[in-house]
Amino acid sequence: MTVIAWDGKALAADRQSECGSVKSSVCKIFRVRDGIAGISGNLSVGMEVLSWYEAGAAPERYPDSNRRLDEGATLTVIRAEDGKPAVYFYESSPHPFRSCDPFAARGSGAGEALVAMACGKTASEAVLLAQAFNHTCGLGVDVLEFED
Repeated sequence: MTVIAWDGKALAADRQSECGSVKSSVCKIFRVRDGIAGISGNLSVGMEVLSWYEAGAAPERYPDSNRRLDEGATLTVIRAEDGKPAVYFYESSPHPFRSCDPFAARGSGAGEALVAMACGKTASEAVLLAQAFNHTCGLGVDVLEFED
């Protein structure tokens, strides 16, 4: 379970991973070839999608493991477009969709994070607030600033 939040300047994520009743701390956001990215959903599948993206994102090589959204992952990618950051979501297809909103969130804590950012909080603050109210998110926050 996860919360990934984008506030227009930075991408933030909680660190909690779960296996049964055991929690552990992991990293869910990364610098990629053309920006920054975050994984929500199944982290193992998400890492496979991240590797696919880093290798050039050829549609014919999209991981079959992510074809079922209910068992897969969402790769959130922020990259420059027309001189500004653009947010893309890769879900069950190699063809992403673009967010038109000024901020975005994914994962089980997305609702809490979106409300926090709508109230003027940063992505990092939104992740921390989501952790306070959603038991599936936790163990701190990682943040990456967007660099054009």
